[in-house]
Amino acid sequence: VGFMLAALTLNGKYSTHYVYGFLAPLLILAVPLLDTTLVMLARLRRGNSPFRGSPDHFALRLKNHGWSSRSVATYAFFLGLVGAVVGVVITQVEGVVASWLIGCATAFFAANFVWFWFLPVSAIAATNKTQPEH
Repeated sequence: VGFMLAALTLNGKYSTHYVYGFLAPLLILAVPLLDTTLVMLARLRRGNSPFRGSPDHFALRLKNHGWSSRSVATYAFFLGLVGAVVGVVITQVEGVVASWLIGCATAFFAANFVWFWFLPVSAIAATNKTQPEH
């Protein structure tokens, strides 16, 4: 997916015609960026290395909150769809409409980030302190 997006950005000229076109790849990849940011900040807050694995991704937080696997997958798909649609649409519209779409998408993903932040993390993640290597 990353290679395809990189190739499309090199091939397309949307960023020269549309002021906000350069944000399209970020919006299309909003879900992985949201999850990566959430996990790294949560690990740093607990004093863990952001590079060591732990079960504190947003999908696992939703599962710990009582969501079924199907519901989590559906919601992740919905988040990705919102990012992709807004990312593509802002390359086709200009000015005020693109600004509003970006603002709404930013507010939407920021609200989801805050919600995920306050969802419970599994007991394993909360106690997974990085052990010094010898």
